[in-house]
Amino acid sequence: MAAIVIASLNFVDGPDTSVVSDSGATARMRVFNIEERCRNRSDRAPGCSIGLAINPRLNYDAQNVVSYRVWHDDTLNADCVLYDGDEVTDEIGTKSTRWYRVQLNDVPRGHAWLSGIRTRDNPALPTCAL
Repeated sequence: MAAIVIASLNFVDGPDTSVVSDSGATARMRVFNIEERCRNRSDRAPGCSIGLAINPRLNYDAQNVVSYRVWHDDTLNADCVLYDGDEVTDEIGTKSTRWYRVQLNDVPRGHAWLSGIRTRDNPALPTCAL
């Protein structure tokens, strides 16, 4: 069960004004967990899992995540990026407002949102029309 998580280790990303609708473009993204103890594990420990948001503009908390979890090095297919979502701060203080819409078969609507702070990939994707 592979998952793609995208995160940018940049500080707060500004909004992109060139909103693009669905273009059919996708990019594979690899999930990155800043916690070394989680990167070096071979099992899928629940404490090292990462939640994917239902709505990237709402507060990123337990009420706003799908049931599907991802771990370091999982890959996901992203089809667009949102630059002005909820700000997320990782465990070392890096912040991002960037979110990637990732395709999942096991969730309502067929997609969820990966915080840009949870990937080191930065693919060229259209801006999500939300």
